[in-house]
Amino acid sequence: MNKKAFPFVMLLISVFIICYILLKMYNEHFSFQHYFTIFIGMTFLFIGIYSYVQKPNSIVVQHFLALMFISGLAIALSTPSSWNIKPAKELEVITASFAPYVLMKFFEHFPSSTKPAFFRQVRIITLFIAIFVTLNYFLIGIRHDVIVSTIVRPCIVANMVLSLLSCIVLFYLHLRSNSDKIKNQMYLLIAGLILSFAPVVILSLIPDAFLSFSGVPFHYSLSSIIVFPMTLSYLLTKQEVVDFREIFRKISFQLLAVILSLVAFNLLLAMFYKFNLKSAVLMNTLLICTFVVYDLIHKGLEPLNNEKMGS
Repeated sequence: MNKKAFPFVMLLISVFIICYILLKMYNEHFSFQHYFTIFIGMTFLFIGIYSYVQKPNSIVVQHFLALMFISGLAIALSTPSSWNIKPAKELEVITASFAPYVLMKFFEHFPSSTKPAFFRQVRIITLFIAIFVTLNYFLIGIRHDVIVSTIVRPCIVANMVLSLLSCIVLFYLHLRSNSDKIKNQMYLLIAGLILSFAPVVILSLIPDAFLSFSGVPFHYSLSSIIVFPMTLSYLLTKQEVVDFREIFRKISFQLLAVILSLVAFNLLLAMFYKFNLKSAVLMNTLLICTFVVYDLIHKGLEPLNNEKMGS
């Protein structure tokens, strides 16, 4: 498979998985706050793919895509996983386990490729923890909830905390040996990481995994995490790795067309059929996914068509 088309195929699979889980949730559970985590996860996926479209050969953008892909999928699957909807639970364990490693792998290349030895060592530790958690879950925990609550979930949270603290220490070291411009960006990156992950980790994940009591519901604490991709998008633009302002200008017409199509679709539906809010949310979400799938297929085929034309 062409390496430039591969990310689009992976994202297509992710969208299909999310659509399947949406249909399962429609039959078993329905609540706007529960759908919220899926929408945030899909936002991560879209930010990743549209940055990759701009500079597919950039190593930083490739790792940014991987980070948005795995973290977005972990977020989107979190709520259906809590209801034991398959394959959401199994995929969430995999993505949440490896997300800390992918996060550190990204920051190994951004904002510079010079990293202290401790950072690479911690990154390898997060990889081993991820492998340990995944093997434990699929060999034992998938049939025993006690293993999940005592080993799998605490290890995932500890892995996240370890990677986040390592990244913050790394940024602090960058502050000691860079220009004022880079220092300002480092301050912004540190603030973005803390604002994004502190509410989720402190108010939800740590109480649930280590303190044996329910903290703030995950779907409420998760609202802050959208700061993370927005901060990274701004810094990638400032570093001239990729220009998200240019991306938005290019897709603004597409967004307008999608919004007008949804408005027309809902007006026609309301004129001829009686449908409730629950059905409207599901149909509009699936329709948006259809637009996304069409766009991803179109963009994924572009590298293949360019190669054929070149030959």
